[in-house]
Amino acid sequence: MNIKTIFSKNKALGALLCAALLGILLMAIAPGSPQEKTKAFTDCEKYSRQVEKKICDSLKDMCGGKISVIVSVDMCEQYVYAENRNESAEKTESSDKTTASGQFAVFNGEPLITTVIQPKIRGIAVICEGGNDPLLQNKIINLLSCAYSISSAKICVSGA
Repeated sequence: MNIKTIFSKNKALGALLCAALLGILLMAIAPGSPQEKTKAFTDCEKYSRQVEKKICDSLKDMCGGKISVIVSVDMCEQYVYAENRNESAEKTESSDKTTASGQFAVFNGEPLITTVIQPKIRGIAVICEGGNDPLLQNKIINLLSCAYSISSAKICVSGA
């Protein structure tokens, strides 16, 4: 039995086979392997842990005692790549048209990165001894808001 016979006799089976082949094709060409996605997640987690440690170290003198910090990030590190651009102008009687096309600039076989955008902090939670004191809460919130350029509404301080 050949493929043409299968498709002509059983259209549902043929549609199912087409959908399966399309799914396999999409998985093969989808950007980012599972390893790359896992690496991005671990890089995000690593950044969060570094910020948490930095905050704990900076609050030790202010709070005294045990401090726990949780930092949530909105996005992971992003890269902006250099681009080779070609622009052409086309004039006709009806309009002036400019088209631009480009591709990534490559150096030693790798895309050239022009900018690295650091992850954006979504919120910070601090639990420390004396964290229920409104004066200490205010000091910590002001410090973190200023240091990380986030709204004070995204910072929570609580006592242990």
